[in-house]
Amino acid sequence: MRPVLQLTVLLQQALPEATVLALAAYGELLLERSGRINLGLEGLLYFAYGAAAAASVATGSPLAGVVAAIAAAFALNIIYYSAVELLGVDQVVTGLALVFLGMGLGDIAGNSTHGAAGPTLPSTPFYISTLVVLPMLLYLFLYRHWRGYALRSLGEDEEAAKHLGISSHGYRLAAVAVEAVLVGLAAAFFLMGYSNGRWTAGRITGKGWLALGMVILGYWNPVGVAVASYLLGLLYSLQPLLPSLLPSSPVYTVLADAAPYLAVIVALAVMSRLYERRGLKPPAAVWRA
Repeated sequence: MRPVLQLTVLLQQALPEATVLALAAYGELLLERSGRINLGLEGLLYFAYGAAAAASVATGSPLAGVVAAIAAAFALNIIYYSAVELLGVDQVVTGLALVFLGMGLGDIAGNSTHGAAGPTLPSTPFYISTLVVLPMLLYLFLYRHWRGYALRSLGEDEEAAKHLGISSHGYRLAAVAVEAVLVGLAAAFFLMGYSNGRWTAGRITGKGWLALGMVILGYWNPVGVAVASYLLGLLYSLQPLLPSLLPSSPVYTVLADAAPYLAVIVALAVMSRLYERRGLKPPAAVWRA
């Protein structure tokens, strides 16, 4: 295979992983810009993945799978919103609880398919809209629209925002709703566009944590998140080649399997230091949390 063709294939192979990570990360970015962090993103994604499989296999409809995925993510996010915003429960504790709840519910929903494959979705529209169109639209919303300014003001100084008449409850409810939609789309694409419609226990595990990392690496900017997600997608596409490049040893095999997570950890450490040196910080409310 010619080098140019090999490079083209490699670049294309990065798109599925990047699409899943970016979609989930955009939703979390909006929530964090409003001053809240949802560590339950892993649970949301896992439950949505299982719900999409159960609905799409039962009905044979990809639309039913998408709707079920969004509904599952929304149900968990309503729990998050009610606990944190209305009852004052610690957001970190609530998020971690949702991880375990979402994974349990996701396995129940996914196991109901009994290994059957559901319908699939075309992938190309997801790639273009997620990695090109959507980040630009989100950027324009956050930095060129007054509602975007209002949302970001909540993440910087909630009391000052309230004095300006900005409703923290209204904006954060909207943020968790949008996050649920994007996470649901990410899970549905992972099932029907990446996994050929077949649910497998644990296959999506870790994607929520990586998406949280993409928000930080992208510096809470949708364009930055898209770039970070694509670069991690490239690493995923290179991952099958790593065992052949490393000595034959169980230790190196484990390192190759863990390469994406290790890369994100190292990148977070390096980029956090660079952000600090340049005086860059995340939304103030998230920084305090």
